[in-house]
Amino acid sequence: MSPLSPDGPPAEAFAYRLVRLREEVGLSLAEVAAASGYSEQALAHATDGHALPAWELTSAYIAACGDNPAQWRPWWDHAKATATAAPAPAPVAATTTTGTALRFSSSPRARWGVGIAFLLVVLVVLGFVLWPKGGGGGGGSVPDVATDLPTCSGATSATLTVAASVDKSKQLAELAGSYGPHEADGQCVKVDVTSVDSGTAMVALARGWAESDGRKPDVWSPAGSAWLPLARARATPETKALFPDKPGPAIATSPSTIAMPEPMARALGWPDTAFGWADLASWAGDPHFWAGKGHPEWGAFKLGKTNPNFSTSGLNATLGAVFSTVGSIRELRPDDVDKPEVAERLKAVEHSVVHYGKTTLTFLANLRQADTDEAGAPAYISAVTMEENSVVAYNAGYPCGSYSDDEGCAKTDPPKTKLVALYPKEGVLFSDHPFITLNGVEGAKKAVADDFLAYLHSETVQREFAKYGFRDFKQQPVDPDGPAYGWLPKATIKTLGSPPDDVLSKVLSSWPALRKPANVLVCIDSSLSMDEKVPGTGATKLELVKPAMRQLADGFDDTDRVGLWKFSSGIGAGGSDFVPLVPIGTMDGARRQDIAANIDGLQANGATGLYDTIDAAVDLVRGTYDLNSINAVVLLTDGVNDKARGIQLPTELLDAIKAKDQAGEKPVRVFTIAYGSELDADGKAGAQALETVSKGTGAKKYDAKDPTTITNVVIDVLSNF
Repeated sequence: MSPLSPDGPPAEAFAYRLVRLREEVGLSLAEVAAASGYSEQALAHATDGHALPAWELTSAYIAACGDNPAQWRPWWDHAKATATAAPAPAPVAATTTTGTALRFSSSPRARWGVGIAFLLVVLVVLGFVLWPKGGGGGGGSVPDVATDLPTCSGATSATLTVAASVDKSKQLAELAGSYGPHEADGQCVKVDVTSVDSGTAMVALARGWAESDGRKPDVWSPAGSAWLPLARARATPETKALFPDKPGPAIATSPSTIAMPEPMARALGWPDTAFGWADLASWAGDPHFWAGKGHPEWGAFKLGKTNPNFSTSGLNATLGAVFSTVGSIRELRPDDVDKPEVAERLKAVEHSVVHYGKTTLTFLANLRQADTDEAGAPAYISAVTMEENSVVAYNAGYPCGSYSDDEGCAKTDPPKTKLVALYPKEGVLFSDHPFITLNGVEGAKKAVADDFLAYLHSETVQREFAKYGFRDFKQQPVDPDGPAYGWLPKATIKTLGSPPDDVLSKVLSSWPALRKPANVLVCIDSSLSMDEKVPGTGATKLELVKPAMRQLADGFDDTDRVGLWKFSSGIGAGGSDFVPLVPIGTMDGARRQDIAANIDGLQANGATGLYDTIDAAVDLVRGTYDLNSINAVVLLTDGVNDKARGIQLPTELLDAIKAKDQAGEKPVRVFTIAYGSELDADGKAGAQALETVSKGTGAKKYDAKDPTTITNVVIDVLSNF
């Protein structure tokens, strides 16, 4: 046992934790020395408790013990800051924290727990005295930061609502809880953070925020400043006055990068070789690209890119390709977007896309799935356009590339195949996460908004953002020598200028003609359960779904090819479970009308013949396969497979799909919509079955368990095309 005491001075208490970590994973000091690259004598000195060891040695020691150094850095920083101070007094009361940033992570070699009482002792020794903030909300805690306004302990009389992009909303909500209510102009104002992706918030604010959009924001923080001029351009006469002329200061920043599985990047010469959008465009046009690099098993070059109408990374990637073609790093004009060479490069980049998405979550979730398969992550995708912070967070074990409460996003072990960030040599755009106080916010709310921004800009809070991969609000890395993996914090980055408002609008309006088209079969469940009434609406599930599915059909472009099926057991020819309503074909005006009329004419009957329908739908899309399109099935169902014959399990379905395309030359992605709550009634686990099918085909499952949300879910589905 260690002779050190957890009640000693900060250096001794920290050494106690280091020794305890090594003992609990069952390693000798000699074994840690061999794994860390430091001598046994150096490690013995570092853990004798007389002085705090250097971070470089500490980081290597922790990693050698199988734990994550990033989770220990805040404790080391605070121990260093208080090493010469007297021990902190015990608090009268303490609160626990739901945030993960300040807790020790579980080692992959051994899951070790710390009792609450023992944890509080360590927190006190290291100076993390978690005093309950007067009236503060729940969430994570950070060391106190003094701001100009006083805190208030009485009942709150006003709320400052902040609509934040999904990649930082959970962390911002926890920081708002730590900030607590503050007093201004005689009012006690609390800060409340809601999560909404940048493009969706832009559309809602521009058309007029509705009750169905959630709480109306006083402050808007999209991932990038470009969304503000786009909102102004789309605003109605009534909403135009809402938007300030200029975006507010950045909260934190992150450069837009091309993320690539590390083995692929190293095969191209990373980190010594620089790449750009011109390279990406040429790689995309070569179906034998990876074979030429000695890796035929990786197939063609495949790109993941988010939809620029919704996602900042997708918008920045599109703009980056325009900048690179024009040859400018500062100036763009609207007529630049019309140049043939710009259209040619954009189309080359877009046509290497496997599919689009509203956020990078779909790509990262599928990467984690592929990471567990025999073929590994490179078999799924070659590169994804995303922010640097998502690369760092993904490598640290956050499957969604951010600190998030979303399903499947909880922190886990780091991936086997890490991602690395490539910084386009032509230049990068920064996601600057602006703090935009909307016009009309005055008095106490405006004062608290300014005070909260000052709190976010403090050095202590900027370090909190850095834990999840962000740079500071001045675009500088907070800890360039830290343990984060996959980024190049000391690399020279050429920063592109902010495009004018008219260029931004022109790029988005031109994108539909340049994007990769879709070859899609839409399948709608018409089983008898779709005739059930939805409480509080007076309508059946089928009646609610009809306008939403018409919207889905209308969302496809004239360059897309779309078809329509309905399905329920035994309704088709020869007892099949589906009826073709509109064959797959070019989405011209006549086809739009035909699809709309058939959706309106749907009637509910029969049981749910799910898996055989999906199998046949994939076969049909393969029969009309287009190498230059996104080939997919979009299927909506409110039930589980009710048939006693045919394919019975989602894994059996995936085996059948893969058996017909063993070489993987015609992948068809199955995007599913879990509609209504009956899928999981009585332990059926129908939603999980759809998740298995979608993930197994490199797609995504969407939830509309509340049938009244189906319209918003359809918008999310459309973002993939």
